[in-house]
Amino acid sequence: MKLKIKEDAGTIFLHKHYKNMSPHYCAPAIVRVYADKITAIQGMTIEVETRYLWDDQFNTVPIEGISKLGLRILDFKGEKSIIEEIIDDERPLRPKCKKCGHYYRSMDDIDKPCWWCDK
Repeated sequence: MKLKIKEDAGTIFLHKHYKNMSPHYCAPAIVRVYADKITAIQGMTIEVETRYLWDDQFNTVPIEGISKLGLRILDFKGEKSIIEEIIDDERPLRPKCKKCGHYYRSMDDIDKPCWWCDK
């Protein structure tokens, strides 16, 4: 399983992080370090560690020169996502809300309003 990271992933990440922040806000060092790592993998296709899979986040294998342990990539839906494509998706198939794109929490929830957007 692999992730194709968008060419402008660093910019997307920073815009998302700084949204609604004061102009005087100074990001903690950990956010700046992570933003640098996301910028370094822009446009790359990254291998995913498939031992543990979630609907909205991925752990990558170590990335030489960038991260000895790998990175956790969060999949924010739509324009906020830094993921361009998920290649050979190994996650179990689960239905998604047609309105907001989030996964239903269980198969029993399909006929109920979406937990995320209430549609």
